[in-house]
Amino acid sequence: RFCVRSFVTAGGTLLAAKLALKFGFAVNVAGGSHHAARVEGAGFCIFNDVAIAVNCLLDEGKIKNVIILDLDVHQGDGTANIFETDERVYTVSIHCQKNFPVRKANSNLDKGLAAGITDKNYLDNLDHTLSEILHVPADLLVYNAGVDIHENDNLGFLKVSSAGIKLREKKVVNFAVKRGLPIVVTLGGGYQKNVAKLANLHSMIFRDIDSR
Repeated sequence: RFCVRSFVTAGGTLLAAKLALKFGFAVNVAGGSHHAARVEGAGFCIFNDVAIAVNCLLDEGKIKNVIILDLDVHQGDGTANIFETDERVYTVSIHCQKNFPVRKANSNLDKGLAAGITDKNYLDNLDHTLSEILHVPADLLVYNAGVDIHENDNLGFLKVSSAGIKLREKKVVNFAVKRGLPIVVTLGGGYQKNVAKLANLHSMIFRDIDSR
């Protein structure tokens, strides 16, 4: 069952990416399995759905360049490894440095944050990162919107509030709009025991788009 779910999730991210190219925005309400590498799974990730989707779009000629913005609390090491030598793909990861994976990969741009940082520090780093990639060539923005950066997350180690996550989503969407980039979102991680609160955090990216 887990393997079937992983196949479906990868297909869902590819479909969402194609819909984003057509309509400007789409979400796979799963996905973000960013630890899986080219030849093996890792960190509970069997297939790297983002890498599969991006490679399919590149092979089909639907895009020439892409930015993968990974804001899950864990580094997107599998994604970074897969695209390490592909100049068409620019990988970005803002994550907690002292968290899984212990051995970090090399994204095009990595920001390893100290455990325990709060909203201002996190959002300042995000602002600086977005300014750094403002002119990176791209036809699509792929966004891993993990909410495990939240202060109540069991595996995150950061202290970003719900309001901070809401601002994060707004900043990422504003970046895409400013650049005229279609954006496809995968939900990524979130490990709170309160499912209703977790769902609320994941829904913030939808609300920001819906308000436009």
